[in-house]
Amino acid sequence: METYVKALDLKPGQKIDRPLRAAEVLNGRGAPTEAGILLEKLKAYAGNSVEADKKKKMLKLEAKIASAQGKSAESAAVLEQILKEDPLDGDALLLLGQHYAKSNQPEKAIFLFERAEGMEKFEADAKVRHAQVLVTSGKYEEAVPLLKRAQEINARESIARYLEQIERLLKTRSKT
Repeated sequence: METYVKALDLKPGQKIDRPLRAAEVLNGRGAPTEAGILLEKLKAYAGNSVEADKKKKMLKLEAKIASAQGKSAESAAVLEQILKEDPLDGDALLLLGQHYAKSNQPEKAIFLFERAEGMEKFEADAKVRHAQVLVTSGKYEEAVPLLKRAQEINARESIARYLEQIERLLKTRSKT
């Protein structure tokens, strides 16, 4: 991380792609504090001259870092900002939906997941997350078709096991 921070100081006018990617990797590997430091340095370095797509990437990373640090309200605020600018941002819809699911606001979570389900790229993940909220609410029957559709789109062993467990639970319930 320090290398990227020093490089930004040494080379004014350079692209921020590599240090931004490094911040994403740091956060993904469980170092949100370091990722946050690098992101703040990138923001200061780039100022207002950041391209729209990079700005959005930086905002998403800011939300992920805040979430990893337990600052869920801050994370949600950043994700809401992203969705104001781009209501069809599937990543932001999923992340904000997860926030609401964890915050015991299933209606809001489901609403966001349903929006993401309408986008081909995000349909499978959105259906899985939607199903998870339903399962948490005890609505197992409603979760099954969502998980089956998610498996049709993108078969995953972990989802197959999850679906199998839910179906088994439903069978045992129907016998009693």
